[in-house]
Amino acid sequence: ERLDKAEVSGPRVADAVTIDPVALRAALINILENAVDACFEDRSGREPVIIFEVGCIENDEIEIKIEDNGVGMDADTRDNLFNLFYSSKGEKGTGLGLHITKTTVEQHGGRLLVTSEPGQGACFVIRLPRRARHEAAEESSETETSTRWRCTVCDYVHEGDDPPEECPVCGVDASLF
Repeated sequence: ERLDKAEVSGPRVADAVTIDPVALRAALINILENAVDACFEDRSGREPVIIFEVGCIENDEIEIKIEDNGVGMDADTRDNLFNLFYSSKGEKGTGLGLHITKTTVEQHGGRLLVTSEPGQGACFVIRLPRRARHEAAEESSETETSTRWRCTVCDYVHEGDDPPEECPVCGVDASLF
């Protein structure tokens, strides 16, 4: 079995979010892998669907939403989901992934929320504080003469007052710097 298509939606985000791209990427991959597992555990015959959305919300936060139509979770699983060594996957799970994911989000000043019901899939929402690029640059060392821009996709670092129009390594546009 495989997931035949993926859909990513959301507006371009003009402001930067100060993140550790390696840690946040690992957190997102963990949630996405769990969504894929949940979809393929579902034996209802429904086509697997995973939706990944990124947007800005009213209280100046970036919201990342990952929603699936997999098997869903009961109240006990939801209550223990982020506990260290808790796994609903039996031998397949270590109980580390979502605990580390939640810790990573919180270390970024964010929150990780989940809603789910058995048979109804799950929705994970990450909310991270948003800061304008110039605010992030002002906090950097006063001895630096240029600003460092890091691509959130491939970790390429560009030094200069402005980000490049696109990443020379992976080709994404400047909104992802």
